[in-house]
Amino acid sequence: MKEALTHPLAGIKIAPHYGWHYIKPTYLFDHFDSPYFPESLDKLIEITGAEPVSYRDRLQCCCSGILAFLEDTSTNMVKQKLDHVKAANTDVMIVIRSFGDIIYYEYHPAIGAKADVKYDIPVLYYT
Repeated sequence: MKEALTHPLAGIKIAPHYGWHYIKPTYLFDHFDSPYFPESLDKLIEITGAEPVSYRDRLQCCCSGILAFLEDTSTNMVKQKLDHVKAANTDVMIVIRSFGDIIYYEYHPAIGAKADVKYDIPVLYYT
């Protein structure tokens, strides 16, 4: 993959969101990555020339599974994670699951407005 790269992303800080279903349950994914210290998404970010950013609660679930019936709990947890991503001076957040994309991209303007916080963090869906 690195040899095919034509536009390196050097200098860009990317916060990976692993999410629950990327690494768990591990037996379904042949234990390809550690559920406690995952690094595969970090490695994919590094291949692009960007810098993966470590941040508090980086392995926290996106809580989209409870969005339909516990919206406040779900969005409060998303706000907490967005606060930690923002505090890490991240340029971009990458998600690898469509629900993560929905909750972090679609909901972050409303979550920010409610808390009077502006989240200027683009969210990319890495498929």
